[in-house]
Amino acid sequence: MKYVYVYCDPRFTNKGRGYVYLEGKLKLPYLPFYVGCGSRERVAIHLKLRAKVFSYAKERVRLLRDKGLEPKIFKKKFKKAEEALRLEENLILSIGRKDLKTGPLLNRTDGGKANRNYGPQTKKLRRKSILKSWENALKRRENTSKWAKQKWKEQEYRDRIINSRKNFTNEQEDFLLKEYIKEGISQQKLAAKYDVSITTIRRSLFKARRRKGTKHISPKQRKFTNKQQDQILKEYEKEKLTQYKFAIKYAIRYNVSAATICRAIYKARKRKINAHSITN
Repeated sequence: MKYVYVYCDPRFTNKGRGYVYLEGKLKLPYLPFYVGCGSRERVAIHLKLRAKVFSYAKERVRLLRDKGLEPKIFKKKFKKAEEALRLEENLILSIGRKDLKTGPLLNRTDGGKANRNYGPQTKKLRRKSILKSWENALKRRENTSKWAKQKWKEQEYRDRIINSRKNFTNEQEDFLLKEYIKEGISQQKLAAKYDVSITTIRRSLFKARRRKGTKHISPKQRKFTNKQQDQILKEYEKEKLTQYKFAIKYAIRYNVSAATICRAIYKARKRKINAHSITN
């Protein structure tokens, strides 16, 4: 459920008459300084002053708290998100933004779905941040290329990189997969054992799984009966393996994909829970 919220400054009351917006449809007892739209705890985000993200609304809340005051918050709930976004946009347009010199709001956009129309100051800040990120990316790239060129001159490093990129045969990849599943050897240990990069190990395991799990099988072979699903669930509960490793292991055994094994476990569990709830 979405809602629209308005933060108001309790210092300004327009001599007790309040402030009227949306052609008389909305009357606020205090001067609004921020309009937002969200769900759950979104309304309280501007009250968390310890957060590192800068916000003009937070700065106003800090100023009020320094004077011993708290902002007044007004909310209106909506069932549909579109209605909430439409009201947010209309409110910002009706009340006016401070950066565009049309009103008191500290919002930097027009709200709604588009959430655009930045003010001149915000455009400058965004342009600066984008240029900085580009400059940092170029510096990182230059430093990395210098480091790589220097390292590549070393014979040991060059030999190690070339050897680490070697490819395994299909039989070797299948053997790696068996070691990884049955013996429980981690990918890091396999990489150290065969003196290759961990990327090579991951690629080899992926290829072996794909060969074992995605062979051309008829749709009948891909479906398990209820008894077979219950049997797979029992075996899964007995073995101390994660569902992922168990699915790969039994996918090879039954000559199906790992997703089919996971689906069989899910269906068996669901039946078990339903049967338990009916008996109770």
